[in-house]
Amino acid sequence: NRLLVTRCLILALLVVAALAGLEAPASARRVSDAAMLYFASDNLAPTDATSPSWAWDDISVSGTALTAISCDDCISPAVPLGFTFTFYGAAYTQIYAASNGFITLLAGSGAPYPGVAIPTATVPNAYVAPYWTDLIVGAIPVRYQTLGAAPDRRFVITYDQWGCYAVAGSLRTFQVVFFETTNMIEVRYQTNPSCSTRMATAGIENTAGTDGIAWSVGAGIVIADLTVVRYSADRDGDGIPDLTDLCPDDPVAAHQDPAV
Repeated sequence: NRLLVTRCLILALLVVAALAGLEAPASARRVSDAAMLYFASDNLAPTDATSPSWAWDDISVSGTALTAISCDDCISPAVPLGFTFTFYGAAYTQIYAASNGFITLLAGSGAPYPGVAIPTATVPNAYVAPYWTDLIVGAIPVRYQTLGAAPDRRFVITYDQWGCYAVAGSLRTFQVVFFETTNMIEVRYQTNPSCSTRMATAGIENTAGTDGIAWSVGAGIVIADLTVVRYSADRDGDGIPDLTDLCPDDPVAAHQDPAV
């Protein structure tokens, strides 16, 4: 079949390159959950055609202030996304943001700290953690806004100059973006200084707390400024889910399995 032929051609090209003493081009770092349902890619070197590009949605004026989490260890009420978002096979229309740096799609999690290993069955679950640790409330409230038009809307939530508890000089600014239709998530770190030795978690976890991606987890993790991390069920970012993508590492949308 066509898939087998394609794989054979790729293998043949690799063999020819090896015989010619050529090296394969560097590829970006990509990690997945255990079930290989979700993948993470970033803009850290080395990069390739599948790497996300840095972007920032400035909602500092236009966004709605989420004052419900301008308090210590707080979780917000339901915040509408403005569209339906699919995560690990379930559909959601709202999120719950925690003052301690994670966003869950499920109610009733509270805002525990510090971050934990991924996966962990205890709540929160069904979350994305840009920087889950013991954060202190910033002078600027968290803001959110839905941008764009259907079917390409995106929901943006920004933490602006929030620091780590009892760590001087740790003010950080980051945002999380949920994309309609593609169901991708981007975490964008504008500034992200060290939180000293505090435990922190950056990644995603499924609804049951049995799988996920630990992009960076540990004590004193450091994430470079202007880093963007993309979480997607479509590893090459071409808008075609891997289950129907003939070339899941090739960011060309036309390279997909035919309809059956």
